[in-house]
Amino acid sequence: MRMEGHVRHRPGFSLIELLVAIVILSLVLGIVYQSFATISIHAERETARLAERQDLRMLLNLVANELQAVQHLKWFSEGGYGTGIRAETTLEGVKDFSRMDFHAAVAARFHRTVKRELDPTLHELGYSIRPAHPDGREGEGLVLVRREDFYVDDDMRAGGLSVVLADRISDFLIEYLASGDTVGTPQERWETTWDSETRTDEPLPLAIRVTVGRELAGPSQQEDEAPETVRETLEMNLMGTLEVE
Repeated sequence: MRMEGHVRHRPGFSLIELLVAIVILSLVLGIVYQSFATISIHAERETARLAERQDLRMLLNLVANELQAVQHLKWFSEGGYGTGIRAETTLEGVKDFSRMDFHAAVAARFHRTVKRELDPTLHELGYSIRPAHPDGREGEGLVLVRREDFYVDDDMRAGGLSVVLADRISDFLIEYLASGDTVGTPQERWETTWDSETRTDEPLPLAIRVTVGRELAGPSQQEDEAPETVRETLEMNLMGTLEVE
């Protein structure tokens, strides 16, 4: 009598089980990759924000040092010439930006050929916004321009050398703190324009507040997303500024 043997099947995976496993593994790897890419993008953008804020703080410190040295030349004013501060807002595109021209007791930055001991440390300065040069040499978008005239002349809004300090400017606003008097009660207020020649009792403001904004460099997360803007504001008192006789 012949005994029929039992066929022993080896353990393993069927083709369907293998395909399901591959699909699940692909989904897991896709999720991990997407998460890693998102984290990398956020980290890169945060690094760009921090770098941009550092650049803006350095720019604001430069502007603040010069604004705190603003001078109203009384003798120049009595001669019929403009002095102190002349500031207004100008329209670039759809937004207003500040323009400021003033006299300041600072050393010259652009006129390098003049010996330091011959520098009178009293110059005509200006800040304004304009479009960057079409060939890209000055950067992108709107640029912040610093103007420096070595000589104090009869036109405090023109002349001298101009240098681009920063590109991709989205905001540039200078505000001036004026003291008022309403029924005997002081009412301080911030204004966006100033003309020392029309303010005989208060040729210089009590304080100045500067806000600068720049668009982050590089592409946005989404192609149709507007560029992200980083802003910094610095406020400084001018109580210690004296009129130069």
